[in-house]
Amino acid sequence: MDFVRNVLAHVPREHLVVLSMHIPLRCYLDPDNPADTTADSRALLEVLGGRPHTVSFAGHLHATEHHYLHGEAGFAGPHPHHHHVLTAASGSWWSGPVDHRGIPAADSTDGTPNGFHVLSVSGHRYTTRLVPSVAKPAARLRVLLDGRHRSPAADMPARPGTATRGLSIPEGDLRQGRVIVNVFDGGPRTRVSCAIVGRSHPAPMQRVAMPDPLMRDLFAGDTRRKAWVQAVPSSHIWQAPLPMDLPSGAHVLDIRVMDEYGREHAARTVIEVTRRSGMPSASL
Repeated sequence: MDFVRNVLAHVPREHLVVLSMHIPLRCYLDPDNPADTTADSRALLEVLGGRPHTVSFAGHLHATEHHYLHGEAGFAGPHPHHHHVLTAASGSWWSGPVDHRGIPAADSTDGTPNGFHVLSVSGHRYTTRLVPSVAKPAARLRVLLDGRHRSPAADMPARPGTATRGLSIPEGDLRQGRVIVNVFDGGPRTRVSCAIVGRSHPAPMQRVAMPDPLMRDLFAGDTRRKAWVQAVPSSHIWQAPLPMDLPSGAHVLDIRVMDEYGREHAARTVIEVTRRSGMPSASL
């Protein structure tokens, strides 16, 4: 802390102050866990107090999180301190099924592709962007359908025969079905909307604390993984119900995202409503 104070004494107040550390200042899953939270985070934030331009980065969790820390955390600046937890090059510590090269899938336990972030700075302004590892899609988000009901407060168990993965869902499961969007670098200031082209207008999606269903499958059973690796509730998943009267056939989902830095992203995905589980629609 003496080192930080001495350095800041020579940094003009209007300059951007960037800090990097291993253990996060705040952890999404368990903010009170001393193993995953910097013990003297409050003292550090008090030293930074009063400065208008600050940001900090951490690793350790092998997940992606955004936190905005203000008075309750000890930071007295004019705007909340942005603390960004970054994914890892090894993702889930090189866990998961291997590809044709013998390399594990390694997606992070919160559903973020393994990779790294790039920090861009212009004056006192900054942005980050996620760069997935080689052979991973460069997409900013992933869309899938899940045929099990989700509660915002809990991850509800699946009824036998109703869980679906991917982009197809039987007509009979529309009542439980959800559109699931994992915005890989999303956080509490990200806004996500969903529309069915030609059938509905864009509507806000709800941010929920739940594991990415794809990660649940990826790390299930006897898949090769580290002993502690399992799908965990992600801080950047949004969900929305499917219309119960959606007819069988192909439909186009239009997903719109406004990210933590005010950048817009969009994705269009074709989904299928089948007449019977496992059988294609006659319209296709």
